[in-house]
Amino acid sequence: KNNFLSSYSKMIALFRIGKYDLAHNKLSLIKNKYEEYPFFYELKGDIYFKEGNFSNAIIEYEKAIKSLQKVFTPSIDLVKFSLIKTYLQTSKIADLNKSVILLEELLLNNPNWSYLWRLLAKASGRLHKKGVAYIALAEEALIKKNFIKAKKYVDLANKQDSLPISYKMRGSDILARIKLKN
Repeated sequence: KNNFLSSYSKMIALFRIGKYDLAHNKLSLIKNKYEEYPFFYELKGDIYFKEGNFSNAIIEYEKAIKSLQKVFTPSIDLVKFSLIKTYLQTSKIADLNKSVILLEELLLNNPNWSYLWRLLAKASGRLHKKGVAYIALAEEALIKKNFIKAKKYVDLANKQDSLPISYKMRGSDILARIKLKN
């Protein structure tokens, strides 16, 4: 166990100081010896992300989520968050769509995490889903207690013809919550 912690600490130190090649090598050595540790893929994804190698980072984060679903459920949200940030670094429509799906999943468990709403607005905007982006911005504004801005965004969202019914209902809910606060 001490050998594992020592090797792990060295790998993290290499990662933090930007020696990504050495961190990859150390991680490979650790993985060969302690294959059951579920966070290897996440760490590998973090290293690839810092290197700007987003396609490899995505692959590793997806592996991490798959392995963690069997073992450590609460940890999945943080890995999904890393995966979302990586998807948003690419310009691929498929990755943006995946980021929206993951964001909606995370928001079910973390509805008051305002940054998730901001990321949903960003991804939706890049997908030309203005209505969804406005509702996400309204949720973020509501969390930050900026009721005027929240109402403004709901009004803008309601002007969009392609606003999905679930987001129309969310907009109505936001307006109702604003009325309760006033």
